[in-house]
Amino acid sequence: MLTWSGLIPTLNRGNILKNSLPTFINQTRLPQQIIIIDASENWQESKEEILNTIAKTKPEIEWIYLHSEVKSVTYQANLGAEKCSSDIIFMLDDDSLPYTTYAEEILKVYESDSEGIVGGVCGRLVGTPPDTVNPEFSNTLRSASEKRRSSFVQAVQKLWYQEKLFLPYDGKYHVYDTSTITKEAPIQDVVLFHGCRMSFRTSVFREVGGYDTILINKGTDVDLSYRVSQKYALLLACDALIYHDETPVARTKRYNMACLVLANALVLYILKASKDEKNVALKTYLFAMTRCLLELARDTAKPRRAFPHVRGSLYALRSLPKFLKLDRDRLREWYPEYQKSILQSKR
Repeated sequence: MLTWSGLIPTLNRGNILKNSLPTFINQTRLPQQIIIIDASENWQESKEEILNTIAKTKPEIEWIYLHSEVKSVTYQANLGAEKCSSDIIFMLDDDSLPYTTYAEEILKVYESDSEGIVGGVCGRLVGTPPDTVNPEFSNTLRSASEKRRSSFVQAVQKLWYQEKLFLPYDGKYHVYDTSTITKEAPIQDVVLFHGCRMSFRTSVFREVGGYDTILINKGTDVDLSYRVSQKYALLLACDALIYHDETPVARTKRYNMACLVLANALVLYILKASKDEKNVALKTYLFAMTRCLLELARDTAKPRRAFPHVRGSLYALRSLPKFLKLDRDRLREWYPEYQKSILQSKR
């Protein structure tokens, strides 16, 4: 039977982490390791509390709690992956709340893959947290006005799916013949992953080089999962249920987030587009303008009078000439500082 490790990068969200950890360690198939990479200032306090309370309820699990001087999801995740000794590595957010059979359903898919076709498996997002979660920490309650306009919001959200948020480096998405996999559990082919519910074969994660540390935040999931998909199949395990609380504590502001999401997608494509790809500048401009229109629809649907997503996307669009002007080496060197400036912006 395959083993798995849960990897959780975190920053200034100690209470959130303490709420989610029980869902990771009370799975029907226990993790071999829980690896926490904490970039918080008070990480030692959080480490001591978790190791002296939650960890002691599951001594059979290897607990690894490390500090990261670098506040970057990609850096933290790569640091944690170096410590992984399991067959499968689960990339978990500190506010991901998996149902108790989540790991079991994910592992079923890998264990049915006798030919090693599958490089990654993700779970299925659901709208309610597991019954085991303390409701005090759940964001499921909405105001009556939000519920009344939910149908309009849902209609707009249908425009947002992973393929629209990314420019494939070789101009296409990759799907493989997975008919040889025993269908012990329902599965679906997918082409990209969403970060809070990803898992990969540890060997595959290392083979593709892990996360690209040019990215500090946003877009890390699609980049990694696309690079895996160029060699291996990506699948959704339909019965692996997980809830993403999307807790607002220490989350990036909407303006900054929208700017980073678009800028990251543009820069990744400019850096990694296949040599056979033509009209890179045209494709990036069309992609950026389409994204600005989608952000306008999203801000209007809520509605958000300040239009933070639109403004953030327009800033990224205005930065595109700079991205295209720099050669790849210079762009890779300069771009992390651009991201830091966006994260620190007060707009």
